[in-house]
Amino acid sequence: MQMKPTFTITKIPSFLDILNFLMVLSLFVTDKSPNFFNLFDFYWFYPLYLLVIGYGIYRLGISTLLNQRWLYFVLIIASTSIISNLIHPYSYLQLGKQIIGWLVIGYAWIIMFKLQKDRISILNTYFSIAIIAAFLTIPEQILHVLDIHITPKKGGWLGLYRCFSFANEPFPLALLLIPCIIYYIEKGSKLIVKEKIYLFLLLTALFFTFSGGGWLVIGIYFIFSAFRQTKMVYKLITGVLFLLFITSFTLYRGTQLRIKETVQLFQNFPQLPTEEVLNQTNTSSRAIYLNSITAWHQFTANPLLGGGLGSHGEAYDESIIQPLEQHNIHIAHFNKFDGASGAIRWFSEMGLFGLLLFGMFVRKILRYQHKELIAPVFGFWIAFLLHSGNYFHNGSMMWIQKIYSR
Repeated sequence: MQMKPTFTITKIPSFLDILNFLMVLSLFVTDKSPNFFNLFDFYWFYPLYLLVIGYGIYRLGISTLLNQRWLYFVLIIASTSIISNLIHPYSYLQLGKQIIGWLVIGYAWIIMFKLQKDRISILNTYFSIAIIAAFLTIPEQILHVLDIHITPKKGGWLGLYRCFSFANEPFPLALLLIPCIIYYIEKGSKLIVKEKIYLFLLLTALFFTFSGGGWLVIGIYFIFSAFRQTKMVYKLITGVLFLLFITSFTLYRGTQLRIKETVQLFQNFPQLPTEEVLNQTNTSSRAIYLNSITAWHQFTANPLLGGGLGSHGEAYDESIIQPLEQHNIHIAHFNKFDGASGAIRWFSEMGLFGLLLFGMFVRKILRYQHKELIAPVFGFWIAFLLHSGNYFHNGSMMWIQKIYSR
Protein backbone atom coordinates (compact mmCIF):
# COMPACT_ATOMS: atom_id res chain seq x y z
CA MET A 1 0.00 0.00 0.00
CA GLN A 2 1.43 3.35 -1.02
CA MET A 3 1.75 6.15 1.51
CA LYS A 4 -0.29 9.25 0.75
CA PRO A 5 0.38 11.82 3.49
CA THR A 6 -2.55 14.21 3.62
CA PHE A 7 -4.14 16.83 5.82
CA THR A 8 -7.68 16.03 4.64
CA ILE A 9 -10.23 15.23 7.37
CA THR A 10 -13.12 13.28 5.85
CA LYS A 11 -14.93 12.23 9.04
CA ILE A 12 -15.36 13.08 12.69
CA PRO A 13 -12.32 11.65 14.51
CA SER A 14 -13.05 8.44 16.40
CA PHE A 15 -11.54 7.52 19.76
CA LEU A 16 -8.94 5.46 17.90
CA ASP A 17 -8.13 8.42 15.63
CA ILE A 18 -7.54 10.59 18.70
CA LEU A 19 -5.25 7.97 20.25
CA ASN A 20 -3.43 7.69 16.93
CA PHE A 21 -2.86 11.46 16.81
CA LEU A 22 -1.69 11.71 20.42
CA MET A 23 0.66 8.75 20.02
CA VAL A 24 2.38 10.37 17.04
CA LEU A 25 2.39 13.79 18.75
CA SER A 26 4.27 12.19 21.66
CA LEU A 27 7.25 11.71 19.34
CA PHE A 28 7.52 15.47 18.80
CA VAL A 29 6.46 16.90 22.18
CA THR A 30 8.51 15.28 24.93
CA ASP A 31 8.01 17.56 27.93
CA LYS A 32 8.71 15.91 31.26
CA SER A 33 8.73 16.34 35.04
CA PRO A 34 12.34 15.55 36.02
CA ASN A 35 13.02 13.06 38.82
CA PHE A 36 9.34 12.29 39.50
CA PHE A 37 9.01 11.22 43.19
CA ASN A 38 12.83 10.89 43.12
CA LEU A 39 12.44 7.80 40.95
CA PHE A 40 12.32 8.66 37.24
CA ASP A 41 11.60 11.38 34.68
CA PHE A 42 7.84 11.51 34.12
CA TYR A 43 6.76 12.25 30.54
CA TRP A 44 3.24 13.48 29.77
CA PHE A 45 2.53 10.59 27.42
CA TYR A 46 3.15 7.75 29.89
CA PRO A 47 -0.56 7.68 30.90
CA LEU A 48 -1.43 7.77 27.19
CA TYR A 49 0.62 4.64 26.50
CA LEU A 50 -0.98 2.83 29.42
CA LEU A 51 -4.42 3.88 28.12
CA VAL A 52 -3.56 2.49 24.67
CA ILE A 53 -2.43 -0.80 26.20
CA GLY A 54 -5.61 -1.04 28.27
CA TYR A 55 -7.75 -0.26 25.24
CA GLY A 56 -5.83 -2.83 23.22
CA ILE A 57 -6.39 -5.54 25.83
CA TYR A 58 -10.11 -4.66 25.81
CA ARG A 59 -10.32 -4.85 22.02
CA LEU A 60 -7.83 -7.62 21.26
CA GLY A 61 -7.57 -9.69 24.42
CA ILE A 62 -4.59 -10.35 26.69
CA SER A 63 -3.51 -13.39 24.67
CA THR A 64 -2.62 -11.07 21.77
CA LEU A 65 -0.02 -9.35 23.93
CA LEU A 66 1.50 -12.54 25.33
CA ASN A 67 2.04 -14.10 21.92
CA GLN A 68 4.43 -11.44 20.67
CA ARG A 69 8.05 -11.65 19.57
CA TRP A 70 8.55 -8.30 21.32
CA LEU A 71 7.96 -9.91 24.74
CA TYR A 72 10.56 -12.60 24.05
CA PHE A 73 13.03 -10.03 22.72
CA VAL A 74 12.73 -7.87 25.86
CA LEU A 75 12.99 -10.93 28.13
CA ILE A 76 16.25 -11.92 26.39
CA ILE A 77 17.64 -8.40 26.83
CA ALA A 78 16.54 -8.40 30.48
CA SER A 79 18.22 -11.77 31.09
CA THR A 80 21.54 -10.70 29.60
CA SER A 81 21.38 -7.45 31.60
CA ILE A 82 20.80 -9.37 34.84
CA ILE A 83 23.87 -11.49 34.04
CA SER A 84 25.85 -8.28 33.39
CA ASN A 85 24.61 -6.92 36.72
CA LEU A 86 25.89 -10.02 38.51
CA ILE A 87 29.34 -9.53 36.94
CA HIS A 88 29.53 -5.76 37.54
CA PRO A 89 26.69 -4.70 39.87
CA TYR A 90 24.71 -1.52 39.22
CA SER A 91 21.33 -0.21 40.29
CA TYR A 92 18.46 -2.64 39.71
CA LEU A 93 16.25 0.45 39.72
CA GLN A 94 17.92 1.63 36.50
CA LEU A 95 17.57 -1.82 34.95
CA GLY A 96 13.93 -2.09 36.04
CA LYS A 97 13.05 1.32 34.56
CA GLN A 98 14.52 0.35 31.22
CA ILE A 99 12.73 -3.01 31.04
CA ILE A 100 9.38 -1.48 32.03
CA GLY A 101 9.90 1.32 29.51
CA TRP A 102 10.71 -1.11 26.69
CA LEU A 103 7.64 -3.23 27.46
CA VAL A 104 5.15 -0.39 27.94
CA ILE A 105 6.20 1.81 25.03
CA GLY A 106 6.86 -1.13 22.71
CA TYR A 107 3.48 -2.68 23.44
CA ALA A 108 1.71 0.65 23.01
CA TRP A 109 3.02 0.88 19.44
CA ILE A 110 2.32 -2.79 18.74
CA ILE A 111 -1.29 -2.26 19.74
CA MET A 112 -1.66 0.91 17.66
CA PHE A 113 -0.45 -0.90 14.55
CA LYS A 114 -2.77 -3.82 15.28
CA LEU A 115 -5.81 -1.63 15.91
CA GLN A 116 -5.28 0.40 12.73
CA LYS A 117 -6.50 -1.95 10.01
CA ASP A 118 -4.80 -0.17 7.10
CA ARG A 119 -1.65 0.42 9.20
CA ILE A 120 -0.76 3.40 7.07
CA SER A 121 -2.85 5.96 8.98
CA ILE A 122 -0.20 6.20 11.70
CA LEU A 123 2.43 7.12 9.11
CA ASN A 124 0.06 9.58 7.44
CA THR A 125 -0.39 11.27 10.81
CA TYR A 126 3.37 11.22 11.34
CA PHE A 127 3.98 12.93 8.00
CA SER A 128 1.25 15.50 8.61
CA ILE A 129 2.58 16.51 12.03
CA ALA A 130 6.15 16.62 10.69
CA ILE A 131 5.09 18.95 7.87
CA ILE A 132 3.20 21.22 10.28
CA ALA A 133 6.24 21.30 12.59
CA ALA A 134 8.44 22.15 9.60
CA PHE A 135 6.13 24.96 8.48
CA LEU A 136 6.13 26.53 11.96
CA THR A 137 9.91 26.93 11.91
CA ILE A 138 9.48 29.72 9.33
CA PRO A 139 7.51 32.16 11.57
CA GLU A 140 9.71 31.00 14.47
CA GLN A 141 12.81 32.09 12.53
CA ILE A 142 11.21 35.39 11.53
CA LEU A 143 10.36 36.16 15.16
CA HIS A 144 13.92 35.30 16.25
CA VAL A 145 15.32 37.71 13.66
CA LEU A 146 12.94 40.38 14.99
CA ASP A 147 14.37 39.67 18.46
CA ILE A 148 11.12 38.06 19.63
CA HIS A 149 12.10 34.72 21.12
CA ILE A 150 9.12 32.44 21.71
CA THR A 151 11.52 29.48 21.89
CA PRO A 152 14.96 29.49 23.57
CA LYS A 153 17.48 31.65 21.74
CA LYS A 154 20.11 29.41 20.14
CA GLY A 155 22.69 30.83 17.74
CA GLY A 156 22.80 29.47 14.21
CA TRP A 157 24.55 30.87 11.16
CA LEU A 158 24.35 33.96 8.89
CA GLY A 159 22.50 35.90 11.60
CA LEU A 160 19.82 33.18 11.87
CA TYR A 161 18.86 31.07 14.85
CA ARG A 162 18.36 27.37 15.54
CA CYS A 163 14.66 26.50 15.36
CA PHE A 164 12.80 23.44 16.58
CA SER A 165 9.08 24.27 16.35
CA PHE A 166 7.17 22.38 19.06
CA ALA A 167 9.90 19.73 19.51
CA ASN A 168 12.14 19.93 22.56
CA GLU A 169 15.49 20.52 20.79
CA PRO A 170 16.80 21.21 17.25
CA PHE A 171 18.27 17.75 16.68
CA PRO A 172 15.16 15.77 17.76
CA LEU A 173 13.19 17.78 15.21
CA ALA A 174 15.81 17.04 12.54
CA LEU A 175 15.67 13.35 13.49
CA LEU A 176 11.90 13.28 12.98
CA LEU A 177 12.04 15.18 9.68
CA ILE A 178 14.67 12.93 8.08
CA PRO A 179 12.37 9.97 7.18
CA CYS A 180 9.90 12.36 5.52
CA ILE A 181 12.62 14.16 3.56
CA ILE A 182 14.17 10.94 2.33
CA TYR A 183 10.77 9.51 1.42
CA TYR A 184 9.98 12.49 -0.83
CA ILE A 185 13.49 12.54 -2.34
CA GLU A 186 13.09 8.82 -3.12
CA LYS A 187 9.92 9.57 -5.09
CA GLY A 188 11.89 11.95 -7.32
CA SER A 189 10.06 12.76 -10.54
CA LYS A 190 6.86 11.15 -9.20
CA LEU A 191 6.34 14.01 -6.76
CA ILE A 192 3.15 15.98 -7.32
CA VAL A 193 3.05 19.75 -6.73
CA LYS A 194 1.91 19.70 -3.10
CA GLU A 195 4.54 17.06 -2.27
CA LYS A 196 7.22 19.33 -3.71
CA ILE A 197 5.95 22.06 -1.39
CA TYR A 198 6.11 19.64 1.54
CA LEU A 199 9.69 18.71 0.63
CA PHE A 200 10.66 22.39 0.43
CA LEU A 201 9.18 23.02 3.89
CA LEU A 202 10.92 20.00 5.36
CA LEU A 203 14.32 20.95 3.90
CA THR A 204 13.85 24.54 5.09
CA ALA A 205 13.11 23.33 8.60
CA LEU A 206 16.11 20.99 8.53
CA PHE A 207 18.28 23.95 7.51
CA PHE A 208 16.83 26.06 10.35
CA THR A 209 17.70 23.40 12.92
CA PHE A 210 21.37 23.88 11.95
CA SER A 211 21.85 20.25 12.85
CA GLY A 212 25.11 18.98 11.41
CA GLY A 213 24.10 15.43 12.28
CA GLY A 214 20.88 15.79 10.31
CA TRP A 215 22.64 16.94 7.15
CA LEU A 216 25.30 14.26 7.56
CA VAL A 217 22.53 11.66 7.43
CA ILE A 218 21.27 13.14 4.15
CA GLY A 219 24.80 12.75 2.79
CA ILE A 220 24.94 9.14 3.95
CA TYR A 221 21.59 8.60 2.25
CA PHE A 222 23.14 9.70 -1.08
CA ILE A 223 25.87 7.07 -0.64
CA PHE A 224 23.25 4.46 0.18
CA SER A 225 21.26 5.54 -2.87
CA ALA A 226 24.29 5.32 -5.15
CA PHE A 227 25.00 1.72 -4.15
CA ARG A 228 21.43 0.75 -5.00
CA GLN A 229 21.60 2.14 -8.53
CA THR A 230 22.23 -0.29 -11.38
CA LYS A 231 23.35 2.17 -14.05
CA MET A 232 26.80 3.74 -13.72
CA VAL A 233 25.53 7.17 -14.82
CA TYR A 234 23.22 7.32 -11.80
CA LYS A 235 26.07 6.30 -9.52
CA LEU A 236 28.20 9.13 -10.94
CA ILE A 237 25.43 11.70 -10.58
CA THR A 238 24.79 10.65 -6.99
CA GLY A 239 28.52 10.72 -6.28
CA VAL A 240 28.86 14.27 -7.63
CA LEU A 241 25.89 15.43 -5.56
CA PHE A 242 27.37 13.84 -2.47
CA LEU A 243 30.78 15.49 -3.05
CA LEU A 244 29.10 18.88 -3.49
CA PHE A 245 27.16 18.33 -0.29
CA ILE A 246 30.23 17.25 1.71
CA THR A 247 32.23 20.20 0.36
CA SER A 248 29.60 22.74 1.39
CA PHE A 249 29.09 20.98 4.72
CA THR A 250 32.78 20.98 5.64
CA LEU A 251 33.25 24.61 4.55
CA TYR A 252 30.87 25.66 7.32
CA ARG A 253 33.04 27.18 10.07
CA GLY A 254 31.14 25.43 12.86
CA THR A 255 31.63 22.04 11.21
CA GLN A 256 35.35 22.62 10.77
CA LEU A 257 35.68 23.63 14.42
CA ARG A 258 33.84 20.56 15.69
CA ILE A 259 35.84 18.21 13.48
CA LYS A 260 39.11 19.76 14.64
CA GLU A 261 38.19 19.61 18.33
CA THR A 262 36.80 16.07 18.10
CA VAL A 263 39.97 14.82 16.39
CA GLN A 264 42.05 16.59 19.04
CA LEU A 265 40.19 14.78 21.81
CA PHE A 266 40.31 11.31 20.26
CA GLN A 267 44.06 11.50 19.67
CA ASN A 268 44.45 10.56 23.36
CA PHE A 269 41.65 7.97 23.56
CA PRO A 270 40.85 6.46 26.06
CA GLN A 271 42.69 8.86 28.36
CA LEU A 272 40.72 11.45 30.31
CA PRO A 273 41.29 14.99 29.00
CA THR A 274 42.86 17.72 31.07
CA GLU A 275 40.89 20.72 32.28
CA GLU A 276 42.62 22.87 29.65
CA VAL A 277 41.55 20.56 26.82
CA LEU A 278 38.00 20.35 28.17
CA ASN A 279 37.70 24.14 28.26
CA GLN A 280 38.95 24.42 24.67
CA THR A 281 36.44 22.01 23.11
CA ASN A 282 32.74 22.39 22.34
CA THR A 283 30.14 20.54 24.37
CA SER A 284 29.10 18.19 21.54
CA SER A 285 32.64 16.90 20.96
CA ARG A 286 33.16 16.66 24.70
CA ALA A 287 29.98 14.63 25.18
CA ILE A 288 30.89 12.18 22.41
CA TYR A 289 34.41 11.70 23.73
CA LEU A 290 33.55 11.26 27.40
CA ASN A 291 30.70 8.88 26.66
CA SER A 292 32.98 6.93 24.30
CA ILE A 293 35.46 6.45 27.16
CA THR A 294 32.62 5.19 29.34
CA ALA A 295 31.45 2.76 26.65
CA TRP A 296 35.02 1.49 26.20
CA HIS A 297 35.37 0.80 29.92
CA GLN A 298 32.04 -1.06 29.94
CA PHE A 299 33.04 -3.09 26.88
CA THR A 300 36.49 -4.06 28.14
CA ALA A 301 34.93 -5.15 31.46
CA ASN A 302 32.35 -7.38 29.72
CA PRO A 303 32.87 -7.55 25.93
CA LEU A 304 30.14 -10.09 25.25
CA LEU A 305 27.18 -8.52 27.08
CA GLY A 306 28.28 -4.99 27.96
CA GLY A 307 27.22 -3.29 31.16
CA GLY A 308 23.49 -4.05 30.94
CA LEU A 309 20.43 -1.92 30.18
CA GLY A 310 20.47 1.36 32.10
CA SER A 311 24.06 0.97 33.30
CA HIS A 312 25.68 3.72 31.20
CA GLY A 313 24.75 6.58 33.54
CA GLU A 314 26.35 4.99 36.59
CA ALA A 315 29.35 3.88 34.52
CA TYR A 316 29.78 7.50 33.38
CA ASP A 317 29.97 8.61 37.00
CA GLU A 318 32.64 5.99 37.74
CA SER A 319 34.67 6.52 34.57
CA ILE A 320 34.39 10.30 34.17
CA ILE A 321 32.87 12.23 37.06
CA GLN A 322 34.70 10.68 40.01
CA PRO A 323 38.23 10.65 38.50
CA LEU A 324 37.98 14.24 37.28
CA GLU A 325 36.49 15.48 40.55
CA GLN A 326 39.53 14.04 42.36
CA HIS A 327 41.62 16.48 40.32
CA ASN A 328 39.21 19.34 41.11
CA ILE A 329 38.09 19.52 37.49
CA HIS A 330 34.45 20.54 37.17
CA ILE A 331 32.66 18.44 34.59
CA ALA A 332 29.02 18.53 33.57
CA HIS A 333 26.99 15.34 33.19
CA PHE A 334 27.05 15.46 29.39
CA ASN A 335 24.26 13.15 28.16
CA LYS A 336 25.37 10.55 30.65
CA PHE A 337 22.10 8.63 30.55
CA ASP A 338 21.70 8.44 26.77
CA GLY A 339 25.37 8.20 25.86
CA ALA A 340 25.11 11.18 23.44
CA SER A 341 24.62 8.59 20.68
CA GLY A 342 22.51 5.50 20.11
CA ALA A 343 25.57 3.59 18.90
CA ILE A 344 27.68 4.52 21.93
CA ARG A 345 24.98 3.66 24.45
CA TRP A 346 24.00 0.39 22.74
CA PHE A 347 27.65 -0.69 22.53
CA SER A 348 28.16 0.30 26.18
CA GLU A 349 25.11 -1.51 27.56
CA MET A 350 24.81 -4.48 25.20
CA GLY A 351 28.35 -5.25 24.00
CA LEU A 352 28.94 -7.64 21.11
CA PHE A 353 25.60 -9.34 21.74
CA GLY A 354 23.87 -6.01 21.20
CA LEU A 355 25.76 -5.42 17.96
CA LEU A 356 24.52 -8.81 16.75
CA LEU A 357 20.93 -7.89 17.60
CA PHE A 358 21.21 -4.58 15.81
CA GLY A 359 22.73 -6.27 12.76
CA MET A 360 19.67 -8.53 12.64
CA PHE A 361 17.43 -5.46 12.83
CA VAL A 362 19.26 -3.75 9.95
CA ARG A 363 18.88 -6.93 7.90
CA LYS A 364 15.15 -6.82 8.63
CA ILE A 365 14.98 -3.18 7.44
CA LEU A 366 16.77 -3.93 4.18
CA ARG A 367 14.38 -6.81 3.46
CA TYR A 368 11.24 -4.89 4.47
CA GLN A 369 8.24 -5.56 2.25
CA HIS A 370 7.34 -1.87 1.77
CA LYS A 371 10.28 -0.89 -0.43
CA GLU A 372 9.41 2.82 -0.36
CA LEU A 373 10.09 2.90 3.40
CA ILE A 374 13.51 1.22 3.40
CA ALA A 375 15.53 4.39 2.78
CA PRO A 376 13.49 6.61 5.16
CA VAL A 377 13.74 4.11 8.02
CA PHE A 378 17.42 3.49 7.30
CA GLY A 379 17.98 7.27 7.44
CA PHE A 380 16.19 7.54 10.77
CA TRP A 381 18.36 4.85 12.35
CA ILE A 382 21.57 6.38 11.04
CA ALA A 383 20.56 9.67 12.70
CA PHE A 384 19.57 7.85 15.89
CA LEU A 385 22.91 6.05 16.08
CA LEU A 386 24.84 9.26 15.48
CA HIS A 387 23.25 11.53 18.02
CA SER A 388 20.26 10.18 19.96
CA GLY A 389 20.74 7.58 22.65
CA ASN A 390 17.26 7.67 24.18
CA TYR A 391 15.69 4.26 23.57
CA PHE A 392 12.11 5.40 24.07
CA HIS A 393 11.45 8.78 22.51
CA ASN A 394 11.39 10.50 19.12
CA GLY A 395 10.20 7.51 17.14
CA SER A 396 12.65 4.69 17.82
CA MET A 397 10.01 2.33 19.24
CA MET A 398 7.50 3.31 16.56
CA TRP A 399 9.85 2.38 13.71
CA ILE A 400 10.85 -0.88 15.41
CA GLN A 401 7.23 -1.95 15.66
CA LYS A 402 6.47 -0.77 12.12
CA ILE A 403 9.25 -2.95 10.76
CA TYR A 404 8.32 -6.00 12.82
CA SER A 405 4.50 -5.71 12.71
CA ARG A 406 2.64 -7.97 10.28
